[in-house]
Amino acid sequence: MAETQWDEDGGDGGIVGALVEGARRGDGRAMAAIVERCGPMVRSVARRYVGEADADDVVQDVWLAFVEHMDRILVPAATRGWLVQVATRAAWRVRSAAAGRVE
Repeated sequence: MAETQWDEDGGDGGIVGALVEGARRGDGRAMAAIVERCGPMVRSVARRYVGEADADDVVQDVWLAFVEHMDRILVPAATRGWLVQVATRAAWRVRSAAAGRVE
């Protein structure tokens, strides 16, 4: 795994933003770098709400939404926040569906 780089302010929003711009242009390496850099955070949010058993479903939903809607992220440097919001909503949907299941 590559060493993580940080912006001057201690975050990596500028780096992620640049990667999002690359992914928007179809750069597969940029997309892979976004998943590598932000994937653990997305999985952590998913596990917080639905546990390990359903985390994969939530993570998959998040990345599908990202691919479909990355052009709508108004501030690419804020992509981490966008991913957290999408992960939280996806987890709540999975959690609500699980509550309705008969086990």
